[in-house]
Amino acid sequence: MQLKPWITLIGLGLLSPYALAGSVANTTICSPITQAAKSTTLQLPKGQQQLFGIRNIGETTIQLRGINTTGSAQAGWDSQLQGGHWSAIALANKPLTLRCTAGGKTIACSTAVTLCQFTDATFIDKAVGSYWVAEDVAGSDIINAIAKRGIDADG
Repeated sequence: MQLKPWITLIGLGLLSPYALAGSVANTTICSPITQAAKSTTLQLPKGQQQLFGIRNIGETTIQLRGINTTGSAQAGWDSQLQGGHWSAIALANKPLTLRCTAGGKTIACSTAVTLCQFTDATFIDKAVGSYWVAEDVAGSDIINAIAKRGIDADG
């Protein structure tokens, strides 16, 4: 499966992807996605069934808040992410925008998280759809957490 370039952060400039942590770091199963600098939102557009990893690269707990096209809250998409931890999200035929916040204030997603795409992920029939696959998981446990949801992260 080819990396989908439409997973981006809106903003100016580019920020090089940080190294991936835990069991994901020493493999190529989750391809880093370059982020635009200073952006406060992640835009995850409509597309075929995909699996993405989001890692908090800082030490501070952050919140990822789902927002709709008007910028107000979108129910069901808020998630907390401790420093150094991972979340995984499955998306299918549904656009999604996430805003990054910490301590109740909007922060730049590009300096708070890294993104990657599990390019060879295989979903069993009951695992398809758009949902949080794993939330706030230590790096060494993310692949097992994904597998428990019926997804083979490395195809």
